[in-house]
Amino acid sequence: MKDNLKKSGLIGVLVIVLLIILFVSFFEKGAVASESFVTREFSKTRVAPGEQVTVKLKVSVSKDDTFYAIEEHIPEGWVVIDDGDGATSEPNKLSWVEFSMGIIPGKTYTYVVQAEEGSSNFYGIYMFETFKESRTTSGDTTIIVGD
Repeated sequence: MKDNLKKSGLIGVLVIVLLIILFVSFFEKGAVASESFVTREFSKTRVAPGEQVTVKLKVSVSKDDTFYAIEEHIPEGWVVIDDGDGATSEPNKLSWVEFSMGIIPGKTYTYVVQAEEGSSNFYGIYMFETFKESRTTSGDTTIIVGD
């Protein structure tokens, strides 16, 4: 009886060790965040002229990327109220650059704009270290202004 308990205890320990090895190797191979991306999200999708909208750019970074750049284009005539620490070298454009000697954690950039009549399409591109070319920001793109 004692031998059976010892054997089943040893088997239980072996199973736990194997599960830990599988779990670690699964995450080391980047199975969770295999590719970096940026997604846009609006606080509102319908506003009146002069109303403010909060925009979030959610950045997910794979373990292989140590550098990225984001460029966000705001509709013509809209006013940037809070640039969310983005560079504003040109009107209606915000940009962010991040780099590190190690792993870069995911991040959310938040900026605030004031709606104006007319065009309400947002457009953005981003580039990560492992990309061959820039990609278009996914998520929300259009805010309806007016009734």
